Amino acid sequence: MSDLTTEEQTNVRTAIRFLRLRVGTWAPLAKALRLQDDTISKVVTGRRPVSASVAMRVARFVGASVDDLLA
Repeated sequence: MSDLTTEEQTNVRTAIRFLRLRVGTWAPLAKALRLQDDTISKVVTGRRPVSASVAMRVARFVGASVDDLLA
C-alpha cells in the first residue's frame, strides 16, 4: 500500500524512466537514489508501489520539490 495516489505513482515512475534514459543504465541511477537495482526495477514495472521515500529521493536527485514531481 502506498501513501501516493495512482496518478502520483505514475508520475514518479515516468520521472524514474526519464532519469534512466539520462543516466544510461539502471545501476548508476539506483546507486544515486540509494536503492537496490531490483527495488527500482520493481517500482518502475509496478510490481511494487511507489513509496513516499522513493518519491522524495527522486525529487532530491533532480532538484525539484516533491509537489512538482507528483504533479
